[in-house]
Amino acid sequence: LGTSGPGSVLGEMALLDELPRSATVTAIDDVTALILPVWEFRAFLRSQPDVALKLLGVLSRRLRRAEARTSE
Repeated sequence: LGTSGPGSVLGEMALLDELPRSATVTAIDDVTALILPVWEFRAFLRSQPDVALKLLGVLSRRLRRAEARTSE
């Protein structure tokens, strides 16, 4: 589906809607990842609303790109 780089957010949809992940990730280089249980992720978003707003921006941009691809 695509490639991601440093600082990318992956797997957030499953943490937000409690549905199974919609994709699988395979690293092509060494990766350091932060894994958060859903309860910690949600507590963090409650305590850091600016992060939640940035995450909404990330999701919005992904949706726009996906919609643009389907309209081509």
